[in-house]
Amino acid sequence: MQKGTIRGAVVAAAVVAAAAGVSVISSVAAGSSNASSFVPMTPCRLFDTRPAPDNIGARAIPLGAGDVFTVDTWGTNGNCTIPTGATALSLNVVAIGPTASSYLTVYPGGTSRPTASSLNWTAGQAPTPNAVTATLSGTGQLSFFNLAGSVDIAADVVGYYEPSTSGPAGPAGPPGAQGAPGVDPANIIWVASSGGDFTTVSAALASITDNDATHRYLIKLAPGTYTENNGIDMKNYVDIEGSGLTSVISSTGSGTSGAAVRFSGMIHAELRDVSVTTTGTRGVFFTSQGDPADARLTNASVTATGVSDFIAYAVALDNGRATISGVTAVAAGASDEKTAIDVRGGATAVIGDSTATVTSTGTFDNCYGVRTENSTTTLIDSVVSVTSCNGVATGVHNFASTATVDQVRITTDSDSGVNSDALTVWNSTATVDRVTATSTGAGTTGSGLYLNGATAVIRDSSFLGNSYGVYRLTGQVHAFDSVFHNVTSGMVARCTGALDSTMSAYTCA
Repeated sequence: MQKGTIRGAVVAAAVVAAAAGVSVISSVAAGSSNASSFVPMTPCRLFDTRPAPDNIGARAIPLGAGDVFTVDTWGTNGNCTIPTGATALSLNVVAIGPTASSYLTVYPGGTSRPTASSLNWTAGQAPTPNAVTATLSGTGQLSFFNLAGSVDIAADVVGYYEPSTSGPAGPAGPPGAQGAPGVDPANIIWVASSGGDFTTVSAALASITDNDATHRYLIKLAPGTYTENNGIDMKNYVDIEGSGLTSVISSTGSGTSGAAVRFSGMIHAELRDVSVTTTGTRGVFFTSQGDPADARLTNASVTATGVSDFIAYAVALDNGRATISGVTAVAAGASDEKTAIDVRGGATAVIGDSTATVTSTGTFDNCYGVRTENSTTTLIDSVVSVTSCNGVATGVHNFASTATVDQVRITTDSDSGVNSDALTVWNSTATVDRVTATSTGAGTTGSGLYLNGATAVIRDSSFLGNSYGVYRLTGQVHAFDSVFHNVTSGMVARCTGALDSTMSAYTCA
C-alpha cells in the first residue's frame, strides 16, 4: 500500500516489518546525519501520574496549566529499563481525566519546546491515547508539556532507538591463523525429508534440553511439507526458520487448542520464513504469556480452513503477546466463524506490514479480518479484506479494547449478511490515522465506520458504506480531515470537530 509521511503513528510497528526485526534509520535528532537503529521491546509503563494504586514513577499529581514534567529514561525508571545512550523512544501516551480542552507536547528535556502538539483532547474526554516518537536529550531526559487545565498522563514505551555504528565494509585483511576445530553446525538443527538431523519439527524440538538465554538454538527447515497433526510447541530461546514459504508446517489441529503452532508461556522465540496450514481451528496460537515474553511471527503465511460448524483462526492470541510482521493470514472454508487475526483475553499484539484475508464457502458464518476483544492492538501499514460471508462481515473489529489503526486499507463485502462493517469501535478507545475503509455487498446494513460507546480520534481517513459512511450510536468521536461516503445517496461529510448523534447528516459540532 502507499506509504506516506508518518505522523502520530506507532513507528515501532512499522520498523518491525523488517525481516531481521531491527531497522536502520537516519537519526531522529533534528539536523543530525547519524544513523539510529530501532529496537522493539515488550511494552512497559514509564510513568503514570495518577495516585495509588495506579501511580508509577516519581510523580503522583496531574499536570497543571503550563506545567512541564521531565523524566529520566536511561536506566530503570518506572517499569522500564532503557539502555544508556538511547537517542529516542517510541511511546503510547494517554491523557486521563482532563479538566479543560488542551494538548500535550513531548520533546527532549532541557531544550526549547516546539510548537507542535503530540496529543489533543477536550474537557472531560475519556482516556485518549496516541502514538508518539520523541528524541531524548543528551542526558536521556524527556519533557511533557500541558497547555491548559489539569490532566493525568500515562506513558508506555514500545521501543527505543540506539546509535548505529555500522558502516561500509573496509578492505579485506590478511588471513588469520588456523583456529581450533568447531562444532558444525553450532546450535543449529536441520529438519529435512532426507539428509537432515531430523525429519520432523517435533523431533527436532524434543532433542533440545539445555536451551536458555545463553544457549539459543535455531531449527532450520529445508523446503518441503512437514506434517505435525498434533501441532508443535515453541520452546524458549529456540527459533524456527524455514527456507521461505516453501517450508510448510501442516496440521489437522488434533492437538492442544486445535493449533498447528503454539507459543505458550514465557517464550522468547521467533517463527519466520515459513508457511503454516491447518484444517483445525488455529494456525499459530499465542497463549498464557506475560511480560517479558518476546514472541514473534515474521515473514510467514498462515492459513486456517477449519471444519464445518466450528471456528477457523489463522493467527490467534488469548492472553498472549506477539509481534507480527510481514504475515499473510488467511481464514477460509465452511466453518461457522472465521477470523484471520484474533486478539482477546488481555492480549497485546503489534501487527505491521501484514495482510489479513477472510473468504467463505459456508452457508452461514461470521467473518472478521482482525478482531480485538478486551485487549490492546496496534495495526499499521496493512491490508484487511473480508468477502463472501453470510453473517456478520467485519474488517477490523474492536470491542472493549485499546486500538491504534494507522495506514490500513480495509474492505468488506458480504453476500447476504445482517451487516457488513469495515471498521468497528465498540466500547473501545481507538486512534485511527490514514485509513481507507469500504463496506459493500448485499447485507441489510453496512457502514464504513461503526461506533458504539467509543472514544475515537480519526484523522486523514475515508469511509464508505452501503448504508452509512459512519454509523454512530454513543461515545466521543473526533474526526479531522476525514470523509464519509454513503453508497446509496452519495452523501459526503468533511468533519473537523466532534460528530453528533445524527445518523444521516454526518454534521460536525
